[in-house]
This record gives sequence, C-alpha cells and structure tokens, in this order.
Amino acid sequence: MSYRNMSSHKFIPIVGHKDILKNLNERIKKENLPHGLLFLGPKGIGKSTLAYQLAYALFGKKELAAKIDIEDPLFRRLLQGSHADFKHIRLGFNEEGKPHQEIPLEAIRNTVQFLQVTPLEGGWRVVLIEDAEFLSRKAANALLKSLEEPPTKTLLILCASQEQQVLPTLRSRCQRIVFNKLEKEDVKKILLEYHFFSEEEITLLMKFSEGSPGRAILLSQLGGHQFYQEFFDMLQAAITGKYSFLFTFVENYTQVKIEKGFDLYRAIGYFISWWLGSYLIEIHQESGEKSIWDERQLQIFKRFPVKFWVQHYHKINFFYHHPHAVGLERKYCLAFILLGIVFGPNAYNEGIANEFC
Repeated sequence: MSYRNMSSHKFIPIVGHKDILKNLNERIKKENLPHGLLFLGPKGIGKSTLAYQLAYALFGKKELAAKIDIEDPLFRRLLQGSHADFKHIRLGFNEEGKPHQEIPLEAIRNTVQFLQVTPLEGGWRVVLIEDAEFLSRKAANALLKSLEEPPTKTLLILCASQEQQVLPTLRSRCQRIVFNKLEKEDVKKILLEYHFFSEEEITLLMKFSEGSPGRAILLSQLGGHQFYQEFFDMLQAAITGKYSFLFTFVENYTQVKIEKGFDLYRAIGYFISWWLGSYLIEIHQESGEKSIWDERQLQIFKRFPVKFWVQHYHKINFFYHHPHAVGLERKYCLAFILLGIVFGPNAYNEGIANEFC
C-alpha cells in the first residue's frame, strides 16, 4: 500500500483567481461585503484557501492579497483554530477515523450561537463551512436564520464543489463566486514550489489535476506514481483471474486508519472517476492527439463497449457521493466498482456480485 503522509506540508497561499481577489477587495474597501458568500468550484481549486485569506484580511484590516505572511501570529491562530471570532466547519471524523456522511445539526446550532455572541476580539466574526453540499437538511434550515437576519459584521463563507447539492434556500441567500480551473503553469508552479516531486511524478499529477492543485496533491497523498502502478497491477492480475489482488486492494484502502482530514476511500473514488472519465472524454473528442494512456491501459477499456463504460462511470460517481443511499459498506462499494472494471456488464449480474461481495 502506498499511502503518503503529507501533513507536514505548509499552507499554500492562493494562486490565480485574480478577478475574485479584485472584486472582494473592492467590496471590503466600500464596506459592502455580502454577509453570505458561496464559493463554488472543483475540489482543491483554492476555495478554502481564499476563505482563510479573506478572514485574515478582515481580522487584520489588511488588503486581501495573493501573497501573505503565513508566519504572522494572527494567521497562525486562524490555521490552528485558536482565533476566538473564527469558526471552521467541515465533514468530521468519528473516533475510528471514518468520515461522517453529512454535517450534523448540532454543529450548525453551535455556529448559530457563536454568531449571536459579541466578538471577543472586536471587529468581525467569520464562519467557514467547507463541504456545504453535505449539510443535512435540518442543519441547512437551522443556518437560514443567520443568513436572513445576520448580526452586524458577520460573514458566512460556504464552499461547495457540487452546487446543485446545496439547499436552494441557502444558495439564494448567498452571493455566488465561481472558481475556475487554474492554468497548467499555475498548477505546476504550486507543485514545484511547495512540494518535492520528480519529473515523472509531476507529469502524472498534472494529468490528474485538471486545473486543480488540490486534486494533484490528493493523488500524491494516495502515493502518486507508486499508487498508480499498484492500481493497474491489481487490475491486470484480477483480469487474468488472480482475484486475491483485488480483495487485498479493497481491504487495504477501506480499512486502514488514516490521519484526520484525509479520506482515503473518497480519494480513490476521485481517482477512478477521473481515470475512466478522461478516457470517455478522449474517445468522444477524437482530436487526433496522442492518447494519454499507454497500450496496457487502453486494452482494459477495449474489452467492453463504450456504452458500458459510460454506464459504469455514472455508477462510480453515485456510489461515491451517496454510499448510504445504496445501503452498502464502503468496501463493498469499492469492490463493486472494481468488479465492474474486471467483468464488465456481467458484474451487474447478481450471481457475480454475491460471489465476490
């Protein structure tokens, strides 16, 4: 197993998104900053990073800038969660290290109480809610009053990668700010400046990033090129009948306890979705450009018709975003997805599913 601990890496200031920085700066200067902001864009694009820097600018009465002093005691307190007027909420983990499926009502009740208290350090109170699409319906409804009748100098920042999963009443009460994909040069700059990767590793991470440095770092946490090789070796072995490799892979990547803040299972879901989705995009574009896949990988896809791969791609995304809806444990969800790659349409046959899962 190739999981890589990246917890020691430092905070990476925002790169790109110049128009967003400019717009928010103008609003701060004119003192007409909305009380609710909804940051939208792919995971790992810089939404939470900019939220932290915006809070830093408000608390420190500074200009919102791309470059900041990450050693400033004020900013360190924000990162460490010790600033009395700043609250950061995200999908939590239980005592076993497994992530929750939604942000619970209790977390938002505490947030509403937090916003009603006079700022302890004077000035602003800021709440950052990451993964806002995972707010339970009750939690989202509890948050509405704070958006409808906000106390003075309060700011709620909601971050989401799936806008349609955010409750419509929340969306309508926030100003939407859309984060677009970064240029390849910006992604590469982040990877080279803040992390130590080989050229081979950079090439793979750039493919996976799709304009999101956070996605690239996610793959590096899985193990980067080593994980990539392990994944394809497992598939090749299972395709030739050596199913024990597949079972071992599933056990390793769904049962290992990991550091808080990194969901190993979900990271693999993003990887498999990207891998298959990139293939489908490539064959539909028919651009004539050289394939990003080597012949060994293409042979995996050529075993079954494109129609099946499209169907399986949608199943992968549904399983990973709604595991509770299908009523299966994580390891069975991952096993089903991998069996689909190995057996194709036959994987949907109850006999095979029951035999292997």
